[in-house]
Amino acid sequence: MKDENGIPVGLYGKNAEVYHSDVSWGKICNKVTFLRAKITPTVGGDTWYADATTAYDDLDENWKKRIQGLQAHYTYLKFRPWVPGVEDKSEVFADIAEGSIHPVVAIHRLTKKKMIFANEGHTDYIVGVSKEESDEILDYLFKHVDSEKYRYIHRWKPFEAVLWDNRALHHRATDPPEEDRYLVRTTVIDDYEPVEEL
Repeated sequence: MKDENGIPVGLYGKNAEVYHSDVSWGKICNKVTFLRAKITPTVGGDTWYADATTAYDDLDENWKKRIQGLQAHYTYLKFRPWVPGVEDKSEVFADIAEGSIHPVVAIHRLTKKKMIFANEGHTDYIVGVSKEESDEILDYLFKHVDSEKYRYIHRWKPFEAVLWDNRALHHRATDPPEEDRYLVRTTVIDDYEPVEEL
């Protein structure tokens, strides 16, 4: 949907239009995300999902060894210098701006499967390596997760709802459609911080 000046409202923008995991920048992340469509366009406005678990499984052993044990900085502010509904000078903004350190690869506490936790929307650098090496690793992982073989595209219909495991799937919006699109999101916070090993 757009405001009276034709500007998209809601959480569209660069942060939403690249793969991300909701609140992966927080100390405790979300484990489940629920989206319900109230208004849908006839064309566009799809949500893309990427299977970060199978993407990890398909990495060759050299890449798995290279990223083993790496930690990265995750921030909400990677592509967006503001937080909707939060004053810039507030303590809440300061906490969000600080971000969190999490593993590049995390393990799912239920399935015990590893997944690529680093995501393009919120992971801005790897800790303890040069910027060049950090950029190289993250660029490779982001492109790998974006491969078509890991992708599911959901084309919304009115009143449809999708519930997914926010730890194992990355998701992204597409460009704002010309017609109105209005989705309502609910998330469930995890019980634990992301870890690479249990």
